[in-house]
Amino acid sequence: MARVITWLETIIRVTLLISLPFLLSRINYKLEGDHFTFCLFKNITGANCYGCGVLRGISAFLHMDYGWAYHLNRLNVFTIPLLIFQYGRELFRNGIRIFKNGGMVVVSRNSAD
Repeated sequence: MARVITWLETIIRVTLLISLPFLLSRINYKLEGDHFTFCLFKNITGANCYGCGVLRGISAFLHMDYGWAYHLNRLNVFTIPLLIFQYGRELFRNGIRIFKNGGMVVVSRNSAD
């Protein structure tokens, strides 16, 4: 039974990790002015916090609009490389390997068995 749970867990993790960049790229990063935000600080005070623009900056980066990513939040210069490193580390740490094998994508997980 543990084998099935491990396999299912691997499939769920791989699906989430692969779909995350696609979902982030769907964010409309060109919005200006008043728009809905989850930022509690901005909702209460109306002022931008240090994190405002990071998520839209990541979306701009995924669209290769680097200037706009910098415009949205100057800290994206540090945030985006750190997130890329963490994303790759998470893929590697879980032992998930994604490679192409004769036109077919193969997902494997190293196990200690």
